[in-house]
Order: sequence, then structure tokens, then C-alpha cells
Amino acid sequence: MSKHSHSVTAAVDHRVVWEHWTNTDHWPADNPLVAKAQINGPLAKGALGIVYPVGGRRQGFRIVVADQQNHRFAIRLRLLLAYLTVEFSLQRPQAGDAPDAATDAEGPNPHLWVLTHTLLFTGPAARLWDRLRGRAIADSFPGAMAAIVDAAAV
Repeated sequence: MSKHSHSVTAAVDHRVVWEHWTNTDHWPADNPLVAKAQINGPLAKGALGIVYPVGGRRQGFRIVVADQQNHRFAIRLRLLLAYLTVEFSLQRPQAGDAPDAATDAEGPNPHLWVLTHTLLFTGPAARLWDRLRGRAIADSFPGAMAAIVDAAAV
């Protein structure tokens, strides 16, 4: 298993963040590694989709988590002898996450959220796939998150 994760704490509208994660029309604008993507059918666990990476071959994926109430979304791609799971989560900051921004003169900031993108390779060839693709994908997370934060800023 190989895992990469990136988090950012920001004042955002959680509904806009969810829209960027789950509406594939936003994926190319948010992530320079994605040329195009689509979900075939309604947004739900088990739904299938296709992502077209820039300069690469299209790849099918399955939605493995679509939990709007708990602000979690994840897709899984099947690779040769491995799986690639990309997880997105949105949580309220815990004590110490962002002490300066967590409160203001009015009290706790109701718009402050911690956005996390996680990349997980599992299976017998996980480490190989991580070396082949993992770093490039993980390196795209800060830029993708900055684009989403800019779009969702309150």
C-alpha cells in the first residue's frame, strides 16, 4: 500500500466544494492532469465513470463513496495488479488545525473547513504504480485544492 495526502484549511462554502468534487465538468479546470471526465448516471456509490488524463489513455473508475451529508467522496480506478483510490473529505477543523483562523471577534468561524485529498494505491503492484504515477498525482493536489478554495471562498 502507498498513500499520499494533502490538506488545507480555508473558509469555504462546503456546497461549492462538493460541487467541484462531484461534478466532472469542474475536474479539468481544477486539475491540470485531467483533460476530461464524466460520470455515467446519477452520482451514487457504484456509479461508473471515465477520466481522460492529459496525454494519457482514458481510464474507467467507480464511485466508492458518495456521502454528501458527511462530506466524503471517493473514486477507485482498476490498474494492472493494483487499485488507485482518490478520496476527498471535508471536515471541521480540530483544535490546533488553524488556531488563528478558527475564531474571530464573533466566535468560531462557521465557514472554516479542512479539505483533504488522499491518494491510495493498494494491491500487489501498489508500490510500482506509486512510483509510476503517484508522485505526479500527489503533486497536483495543492494546485487542485487552491483552485477549489478560490472557487468556494466565502
